[in-house]
Amino acid sequence: MVYMPAQLANQAGDAAYIFSNGFFEAGLMHIMGLLIAIFLFSKCDSWRAVAKLGFPAMLFNIQEPIAFGLPIVLNPILLVPYILAPLANTVVGWLAISAGLVPVFKYVVPWTMPLFV
Repeated sequence: MVYMPAQLANQAGDAAYIFSNGFFEAGLMHIMGLLIAIFLFSKCDSWRAVAKLGFPAMLFNIQEPIAFGLPIVLNPILLVPYILAPLANTVVGWLAISAGLVPVFKYVVPWTMPLFV
C-alpha cells in the first residue's frame, strides 16, 4: 500500500513515479539471480538439482521451491547473491527508466505474470 498512490498517479497520467507498485512487482525476482549464479558457478549437484526443479516456477515468479529448497539461511555463499541481486535489479531498473530505455510502469499485472510477457 506504500506505493499505491504513486501507481495510481501513473495510471491516471498525472505523474511519472519510477518507484511504484508495478516497478517492484516486475523487478524483484531476486531468487532468479541466485539461480543464475548456481547454474554458472556451482559444483554442488544437490543445489543444481533444486535449481533445475525450481526454475520453471521461477518463470512465473513463484520462488518458494528455491527459497525453501536451498540452504539460504546462515549460508554466506548463497546469501550474497540473495542480498545483492535485488539491489542490482532495483538500481538497473531505476537507471533504465531514468534514461528512458524503459517506460514508467502504468499498470499493475498479477504477480505471477512472467516478465517476458
